[in-house]
Amino acid sequence: MLFGGPPAAGAQTSVRLIFGRMAVPTSLGDLVLDSGAEMLFLFRRSTRAASGQVIGASGARVAVSYETAPEVRIGDRRYRPAKAEYHPVPAAEEAGLLPANLFHAIFICNSKQYVVFDPLP
Repeated sequence: MLFGGPPAAGAQTSVRLIFGRMAVPTSLGDLVLDSGAEMLFLFRRSTRAASGQVIGASGARVAVSYETAPEVRIGDRRYRPAKAEYHPVPAAEEAGLLPANLFHAIFICNSKQYVVFDPLP
């Protein structure tokens, strides 16, 4: 995370709040930016059977499938995470969780509700 004034260069991406969490429009749908997610987590069915578990902060366990992740486009930038977790969450407004560790740096402007991913110095 970068603190201070806005970066000198970089594309601004508008965000919206979903239950107080910052959601970014992507090619996969609105993904909630999550600093605690280890990998891309998509709230949809996988083509494979469940092969692992995720334990939430509440202690709840969820069966997930791991697959090669699809490309994620945010504006004109493309990101290629190595793996993705899949688990359907039918009632979710968001399409999944976007791990902050996918980016080298993130500038967040809460007052104007935008982010800049990997801003140029």
